[in-house]
Amino acid sequence: MELPDFSVVSQKLTESLPEVMYPTVQEAVDANRQRTEANIAYFRENPSELDRRIVELDEEWDVGRVLQVVTSGAAVASFWMSLTKTRLFLLVPLVLAGGALHHGLTGQSPALDLARRLGFRTRDEIEEERTALKALRGDFKDGPASA
Repeated sequence: MELPDFSVVSQKLTESLPEVMYPTVQEAVDANRQRTEANIAYFRENPSELDRRIVELDEEWDVGRVLQVVTSGAAVASFWMSLTKTRLFLLVPLVLAGGALHHGLTGQSPALDLARRLGFRTRDEIEEERTALKALRGDFKDGPASA
């Protein structure tokens, strides 16, 4: 079974949100990489602000968390709407569950691509910046921590 082409939806979103959304996932990844490198360079010169930035990184939502919250919120809202308005809203959680299943089986998802294009970073990208900043702060001078 062939999946539908979501490029039309993506193109319409890109046209309506040009200031917010990157044209492609790769451009978003590249921009995130440049932002991480710029942050590391900045905090190398301004070590007094390292603690604040590390706290910000601890609180930053990664793309997976964003998708979980949006999907769950939409499912709950549509279930509520199915109870109060029309049962047609039950189709929304069905579609969301199908999308989650597709993502779980293939690792691909239009929603994931959309979130990436909106600039959300993966947990690994956030951890990379956090680790680099902790190294600048001197957290690893004594070698790896022993458990």
